[in-house]
Amino acid sequence: MKMNGIDLTEKNTTRSKLLNRHLQSFDSSLDNDHIQKVNVKLNNLSQAISDFIQLLLRISDLGTTNCENTKN
Repeated sequence: MKMNGIDLTEKNTTRSKLLNRHLQSFDSSLDNDHIQKVNVKLNNLSQAISDFIQLLLRISDLGTTNCENTKN
């Protein structure tokens, strides 16, 4: 996203708040610009992969939103 001029980590922006909400909803965190999910057990690996893909799609959607869509 940064390569496209979109900074999702800038504090107190709507995109930053949405990013944090998405990360929390998928029990993930952002560390040094890397998305992490810790303590994934082998028997839950397929669900963790599915959740990660859904999270990436939601983050990708943040890049296509414009100011009018993110005001609320």
